Amino acid sequence: MIADAILTYLLVDDDGAVSIAYRFVELDRGNRSTAELARGVGRYARLHRRTIPAEDPALGRIILGAPLPGVPGLLVVLAGGPPEALRRRRSIVLALCRADPMLASTPEVEVSICLLDDLIERGPLAPIFRSPERPETDADLLGR
Repeated sequence: MIADAILTYLLVDDDGAVSIAYRFVELDRGNRSTAELARGVGRYARLHRRTIPAEDPALGRIILGAPLPGVPGLLVVLAGGPPEALRRRRSIVLALCRADPMLASTPEVEVSICLLDDLIERGPLAPIFRSPERPETDADLLGR
């Protein structure tokens, strides 16, 4: 599993507080089935469940430790087709993601899907993303 890109956004709220948002980006050009794309999204849940090794001094060996910290959310960007076909593809992939047991049991995995044209025209802070939890509601990069 290799993300197509990792986005880093510096966010400043109204009070001047600064935070950084990271997201893996998966660019889908429609060259694989919706089932294959959804399976790929599900693999990000497995990444969240992986653990980092930790040494147990009492046993003198490596044991499984805590889950990997700070794994970014995932943005799936759909391109390579007419907007209506891409919206239909988004709906199907979201439905398949909702049915994925690994994603369902890993709620900390943030999955958002948008159309490339919307991302280019309106930007990542516009309400252009949909998630498996809210498939009919547009949200921004931060889920608002």
